[in-house]
Amino acid sequence: MLESARFEQPEPAHGDTIDGTAQPMQTILLASGSPRRRQLLRQAGLEPLISPVDLAEIPLAGETPGAMVERLAAAKAQVAAGKTDDGAVILTADTTVVADGQILGKPADAADAVGMLLRLRGRPHQVITAICLLERASGREFVASTQTELHMRWLEDEEIERYVAGGSPLDKAGAYGIQDEDFQPVDMDQFDGCFTNVMGLPLCTVGWALGQLGWDVAPRLTLACFGYRQHELPAWSVAS
Repeated sequence: MLESARFEQPEPAHGDTIDGTAQPMQTILLASGSPRRRQLLRQAGLEPLISPVDLAEIPLAGETPGAMVERLAAAKAQVAAGKTDDGAVILTADTTVVADGQILGKPADAADAVGMLLRLRGRPHQVITAICLLERASGREFVASTQTELHMRWLEDEEIERYVAGGSPLDKAGAYGIQDEDFQPVDMDQFDGCFTNVMGLPLCTVGWALGQLGWDVAPRLTLACFGYRQHELPAWSVAS
C-alpha cells in the first residue's frame, strides 16, 4: 500500500560541483527511451544504460493522478528487472499532466495534441512525475512522486498549429515540452516547483532515492536540478 511522507532534501555541501564524472558504483539502468531523461542524468554526471520498457499508461477506475504515476513507475521497474540478470540499479519514471483533475497523457496524434494545447493555454495545471528506483540484487525499492504547479501562457492558434506540425509534442505528456525554447509554453512568473520534474525526471528526488541506497550523489543531482531554474525543493510522496 502506498503511504505518504515528507522528506527534506539536504542543502548541497560547500564546494560540490557537477564535474561530469560517472558515479563509480553500481550501474544505473534507465528503463525509458526518453532522450530528456538520459540527458538530465548525463548532465548530473551519471551515464546510464538504456533499456526502455513498454507499458500501457492507463489509469485504473477511481485512481488519482499521483497514484497512477507511482503505480506505473513501479510496474515499469518490475518489467525491466525481468529483462536483466545483472546487479544494476533500475530507474523508471512516469509523467502526467493534470488539468482540472483530468489526466492528460501523451497525445494519440496531432489532432489530440492540438486539443490538449487549446485546453491548457492561458490556464493553470499540474505536472506529476513518479520515479521508481529498484536495486535488483537486494530487492529494495523506492517510489516517489513530485508535483509542480505551473501556468501555460496564452498561445495563439497559429503557434499551436506550427508547434504540433514540428512533431515535438507527440511524445510528451500534455503535448508540450517546457524545455522547448522556441515555443516557451510556460509562464515562468507563475511557476512553483521543480523544473526538471516537468521535463520528466525530478533530479532532486532521484538524488534522494539514490541516497537511500548509499550513493553520495544528492548534492550533485540537486545542483544539476538548480542549473535549470532556481526553485524551492519539493516534498515527496514516498512508497516503500
